[in-house]
Amino acid sequence: MVPRVPAQRDLRGCSRGVALVELMVVIGVLLVLASLLFPAVQRARATVRRMQCAANLRELALATIQYHDAMGCMPPETLSWWVQLRPGLSGPARARQYSPHTHLLPWLGLSALYNAINFTLDGFSASPFLLDTYAFRANRTVLETRVSVFVCPADGEAAVGPCLSYRGNMGLLDPAPTRRGWPDSGHGMFRRPPVRFGEVSDGVAVTAMYAERLVGRPAGVVRETGLRRAMLRVWTGSNVPRRADRWAAVCAAASRVRGRMERADWGAGRYWLPSTGRFALYNHVLRPNAAVYDCYLQDNFGAFTARSVHPGSVVNVAFGDGHVRAISSSLDLSIWRALGTRDGGELVGEDF
Repeated sequence: MVPRVPAQRDLRGCSRGVALVELMVVIGVLLVLASLLFPAVQRARATVRRMQCAANLRELALATIQYHDAMGCMPPETLSWWVQLRPGLSGPARARQYSPHTHLLPWLGLSALYNAINFTLDGFSASPFLLDTYAFRANRTVLETRVSVFVCPADGEAAVGPCLSYRGNMGLLDPAPTRRGWPDSGHGMFRRPPVRFGEVSDGVAVTAMYAERLVGRPAGVVRETGLRRAMLRVWTGSNVPRRADRWAAVCAAASRVRGRMERADWGAGRYWLPSTGRFALYNHVLRPNAAVYDCYLQDNFGAFTARSVHPGSVVNVAFGDGHVRAISSSLDLSIWRALGTRDGGELVGEDF
């Protein structure tokens, strides 16, 4: 008896059915693997970007130490207090608000860029909405030059343009010398006149020199950017707060009642050439990545907080001896403020 052979269409149908099931299984397995691997790849990339940020900060800190060794002081946060230390500059300087970073260019291998800056011009404005001033026009080419070591690759807003991701520590509040009635002023690594390492009585290893700060959106962008990026300009009348605690309370109130703000400062940190807290400096009024908005009245009066987008809500900080450490936003505020002062007398161990 001859065996019965199935019809050809049955064989083809059976073969097609098996192939489709197998394909669906393979696709399902690949989707599962992708869902497992993608977060791991993203975390790995974020870790690499944070390490690159830390490497940039370390290079900046080491350049600052070399500058101090050569010049005998930290880079000035504004030239109006430093004319006597720099031969060849006309005086008196009224508003030469060039950032400390500009003076580090030769120690970063960028002497040609440094030599292109005209430091003798007065009338410098640090406002992102008044970039067409005399000093800016004369330094337009430098103003628009991007310096890669100044930029954190994790900050998407800093991906293009002459942005600045790393700010100098001006202490608990503003960089002006400590004066009667302003006890929180002038205690950072950047103040007027420039600090010498011998004045860092708390120890350079536990005094912050630079920290990350997110770049604001371009001027004219009028949409909310979230706590980590937006700044509120607040009205405080003639009674300007003179203590860090008072400014923290003002910022908290402005965050709750939006009607108290004038506008958001979207252009912060988009240029490395100008100084002040809106571009080149930060302070320790609030914790890193604070849960309230930064707020300010003038260029150096207010809260200019260290902020980043790194996983784990950490911010890279470079200390006066050149080492870099990731600081958590959960760090006690009293310790964070102790790290921000060079001469507060606080005892801070290395295990903070």
